[in-house]
Amino acid sequence: MIYPAVFTSDDNGSVVIEVTDVSGVVSFGANHADALVMGQDALLTMFDYYMQEGRPIPAPSAPAPGQPVVEVPAMASVKLAIYDAMRDQGISQVRLASLLKTSPKAVRRLLDLWHNSRWDHLEAALAVLGLQVAVEIRKNIIPAPQADYPPQPQNTTVLFT
Repeated sequence: MIYPAVFTSDDNGSVVIEVTDVSGVVSFGANHADALVMGQDALLTMFDYYMQEGRPIPAPSAPAPGQPVVEVPAMASVKLAIYDAMRDQGISQVRLASLLKTSPKAVRRLLDLWHNSRWDHLEAALAVLGLQVAVEIRKNIIPAPQADYPPQPQNTTVLFT
C-alpha cells in the first residue's frame, strides 16, 4: 500500500509531511528522509486508531508522477487486509480466534501493526477469511536511508600485556 504525500518546508527549517488520503496524518522531520519515516509512523498510528474505532481503512489514490509516497510495510499491509476482511464479513476477533483455533489475545497480536507476527499465522488468518497473499518484488521506489554497512572499523588501540 502506497499513499501519496506532500512535503512543505516549515519556518524553522524542518520538513512537514502530509498523507493526503488519510485526514489528520501530518508529521515532520529534520529532512525529507526523516519526514518520510515520521509520516509512516503517523500513518500507522492513524490506522491503529481506525482499527480500534471499527472504521474502514481508506484506500490509497494513485500518486502523481514524481510525487512522494509513504509506503505501508508489507506485514502491516497484510494485517490491514485481515482487518478489512473481518470488518467486511462481520467477523469479530473472538470469532476469528475460534476459526483459527487460537486465543483472542493471539488475534489481537496478529492485528497489532507493530507486532512482528509470524507469516504462517498471517497466511492462516487470510485463508480463513477467503484470501491469500501474493508477493511482488520490485525495485525500491523509496530511497533507503544510508546505513553504515558494513560497519566501518573504529580507531581503537589494543594493548597486549
